[in-house]
Amino acid sequence: ATASFGQGLATTPINIVRGFAALANGGYLITPHLTSAIEKENGDIEEIEYKKSQAILKPETILSINTMLTKVVDQGYKKGLTHYSVAAKTGTAQVAKPNGQGYYDDRNLHSLIGYFPVSKPRFVVYFYSYYPKNGGRFAIQTLGDSFFDMVQFLANYYEVSPDR
Repeated sequence: ATASFGQGLATTPINIVRGFAALANGGYLITPHLTSAIEKENGDIEEIEYKKSQAILKPETILSINTMLTKVVDQGYKKGLTHYSVAAKTGTAQVAKPNGQGYYDDRNLHSLIGYFPVSKPRFVVYFYSYYPKNGGRFAIQTLGDSFFDMVQFLANYYEVSPDR
């Protein structure tokens, strides 16, 4: 029953980012990587090619999800940016007790992931906090300001063109 709202599922941060990157990348699953080329001692450059996957999401699915995630930022979180559309999703889950006997009442996992600008995404940003102690019960309270500050910083630093 808890799987229906995301609790009781286990995954890695890189898999979460990979899934959201597929939304931002036109439905194509990406291969995580740190480099696109290696410069050898003799000065030769070896380009590393990452093959493009087949689309795993339909364009109409991406459009629906983009609309929902952007609307929740603008109207639900009320933290949207004036000149950039941001698609984002929070996660708040209880921490399981190590003995398998339920969950702690006072410990949570908070996450906030998103991509922008939605019309032509350039960045996926993922924040995660284990057992935040700053008083916020929900992820938007503990991670929202930092997340949107980072989005604004990236937009300014990389001179991202506004999309609204």
